Amino acid sequence: MAALLAVTACAANVRTQGTSSLPSFTQYPAPPLYEGRAASLVLSDETRAFRSRLQEAAKQPVNFAGEYVLTLWGCGAGCVDGAVVSRKTGKVSMLPSALHVREEGGHALQYRVDSRLLVMNGSFTEGGISSRHCYTINGDIFVPVKAFGLR
Repeated sequence: MAALLAVTACAANVRTQGTSSLPSFTQYPAPPLYEGRAASLVLSDETRAFRSRLQEAAKQPVNFAGEYVLTLWGCGAGCVDGAVVSRKTGKVSMLPSALHVREEGGHALQYRVDSRLLVMNGSFTEGGISSRHCYTINGDIFVPVKAFGLR
């Protein structure tokens, strides 16, 4: 089951292009699947407010980039926010922005356990133009790859 995820594009580092040059999941392989015991959560002042949700996520199996659990929560009508929890280190990385999802069909988020690529479909502002944003996770940081306008 695909989850939703919220992050913000770094406009200076992202190019808008047609969807035909969408990066592939195989271009961004994940490290081997982490199957060890889940590390204790490492919470910050920012993540402490979501402690219960993050504790539940930490119990789930890895579902992204070989070691992470993506978890989400609502932040209003058609809006989601979330974080990734590393089962290997316990580090929690909040996503820097909410994603506003329109009911246009397709998946708001595309990801795989064997890839570091995350593809988000939606808007970073309420009523904004929907776009497809591609990121990779590097350590516990999302790095923008490309942005594509949705037609």
